[in-house]
Amino acid sequence: MHEGPLFINEDPNAVLALSELHTQFIFASTLNNLVFWLVAGLMCARVIKGVKVS
Repeated sequence: MHEGPLFINEDPNAVLALSELHTQFIFASTLNNLVFWLVAGLMCARVIKGVKVS
């Protein structure tokens, strides 16, 4: 695992702000991905359930 700041800058506030933004982006991306696959799975299940094999 990577240790230390991911961003290098002389201003520690800039490093902190970028690190927080990075964390927020990862969280938002994860949540968006979860919702996307949940909706896609439910839609596929509905389509498959509606298909009748004779």
